[in-house]
Amino acid sequence: MAAFALDDYDYHLPPELIAQQPAPRRDASRLLVCDGRHDFALADRRFPGVLDLLAPGDLLVFNDTRVFPARLPGRKESGGRIELLLLEYPQPAGPSAAGSTAPAEEGRGTAVSDHGVNGVSGHGVPQVAASETAMPASVLEPARSPQDAVPRDRLRAADSAGARVFSEPCRGLLKSSKGPRVGGWLYFGPDFRAEVLTVEEGGKVRVRLELDAPGGTTDPVTNHRVCPVSDQGVSDISAGADPAAWLADALARYGRMPLPPYIKRNEENEEDRRRYQTVYAQAPGAVAAPTAGLHFTDELLAQIKEKGVGLARITLHVGYGTFAPVRSQDIREHDIHAEDYRVSRESAELINRTRAAGGRIWAVGTTSVRTLEAAADQDGWVSPGGGSCRLYIYPGYSFKVVDNLLTNFHLPRSSLLFLVSALAGRENILRAYAHAVEQRYRFFSYGDAMAIIRR
Repeated sequence: MAAFALDDYDYHLPPELIAQQPAPRRDASRLLVCDGRHDFALADRRFPGVLDLLAPGDLLVFNDTRVFPARLPGRKESGGRIELLLLEYPQPAGPSAAGSTAPAEEGRGTAVSDHGVNGVSGHGVPQVAASETAMPASVLEPARSPQDAVPRDRLRAADSAGARVFSEPCRGLLKSSKGPRVGGWLYFGPDFRAEVLTVEEGGKVRVRLELDAPGGTTDPVTNHRVCPVSDQGVSDISAGADPAAWLADALARYGRMPLPPYIKRNEENEEDRRRYQTVYAQAPGAVAAPTAGLHFTDELLAQIKEKGVGLARITLHVGYGTFAPVRSQDIREHDIHAEDYRVSRESAELINRTRAAGGRIWAVGTTSVRTLEAAADQDGWVSPGGGSCRLYIYPGYSFKVVDNLLTNFHLPRSSLLFLVSALAGRENILRAYAHAVEQRYRFFSYGDAMAIIRR
């Protein structure tokens, strides 16, 4: 009988076992094998040993989301220190449908008195994984209120600092000694800032980013203008410029990697930019890494492919809600967070062919599990497309697609611990975790891995 009390998913974890740094090499991590074909017997291995667990005809499904530097330290207009954590990847905004008579003001704290009317356009995400199926409109929803639109006059402003690039309104968490005000400004650098559009409970805000674009040249590779200013000195965003690239560059210059709260570190180091990212990361949009994939190297992936094992990619942008504590004593009452996902036609066909041929589907990480199960019908047929994933998996769930799972160790009393318990059984998982503690495995994002095998 399934257990639904939150206390049933607790375990003792010595703090020193929470990994604060990655292993010296990605594949130097340990691997605890929990084999359901043999009464969930446990075996201690090194991660390259995953190759021995795979068979020709199997399929590994990876989440290729890319973590972006979502933490933006800065200051308010008063000079007080703040930190904005972006909860979604900023999209460049197009000009509004109707013009505005409000002029663009120069200098810090630029403000606009009239925000025009709705008509925000341009929802492209740079460097996304190739897919024949576009994200549904419900996932990338344009602004619906007048205050969300960017005035045409302001988009066309070409002052001494150059043209400006704007983002669509996006959600964030703001750390500040004193709450922000609507219409206030947050400064991250001399050319990068954000206007506060709304203030909500729990430090949540909606902001619009604003960047002074550099001027002057054309990229010889992409043929994009490096400044969105035409020869007439007005905004040239619609004429071959790439505002998404400028926003990405500003995030890279001023942002920091959003390391999990249990990694206690005053500052990120350059190693985090590389190691808190999978080697196959492609589609920017995550504020947390799909950590099961951190153990793979290009060499190991090549060996897996040579063995006749298929590799497929899906995308689920891991949100900050993955760290949200479960507060309901009955875990069935927990409100799971939503995350955007996408499955390409090529990946869907590969998954369906593998299942039809009798091959095993290995999910790399819990995010791949949720994506696959959300994209499947009751018979396990995976359809291409995308949307907002709110699938909540806890004991009693019947898996339709996923056979086996590669994952890291998860926090006590967390929704991810419920998910792996649904796959392997709560008692088997807690026994495996007790073994991992006894054997001094390293836990959580930068920690070791676990293979759960059901067939």
